[in-house]
This record gives sequence, C-alpha cells and structure tokens, in this order.
Amino acid sequence: GPYTWIIPGDGSGVPPGLNLTTGGVFSGTPTQAGTFNFTIQVTDNNGVVQTEPITMQVITGSQCVGCFGASVVVN
Repeated sequence: GPYTWIIPGDGSGVPPGLNLTTGGVFSGTPTQAGTFNFTIQVTDNNGVVQTEPITMQVITGSQCVGCFGASVVVN
C-alpha cells in the first residue's frame, strides 16, 4: 500500500537545501557540505509507523575530483 514519509519534529538535521517528499524522495540541491544526522519516519496505510536514524554526507564538487555539483551519501 501507499507510504507517507516525513522528517518528524522540526525537520532539523537535514542538509540545507534538501526536502523529503511525502513519497520518500529527497528533492532540492544541498547548499552545505558536511555530515548530517536526522530521523525519517514512514507510515503505511494501516497506520503502522517506523522511524529510522539517517546519517547523510554531503560532499561539494570542490572537495572531490571529477564531481559536479554535490554528491550525497546516505548510510
């Protein structure tokens, strides 16, 4: 069934410039390099909720050879 994705609370910890759609897709362009820790939450159509801690690393193009824009690594 369908799932709804959110960043619970005030959404802090997500890299600036990125947003999580309710469909579970990150959109936007990160504007700051670094390591970011936050939680995502998904709810299914039966109301079952699962949360998961996320660590996301954003590396700017100037910090890696052959990169364009920014790279995002999620663990």
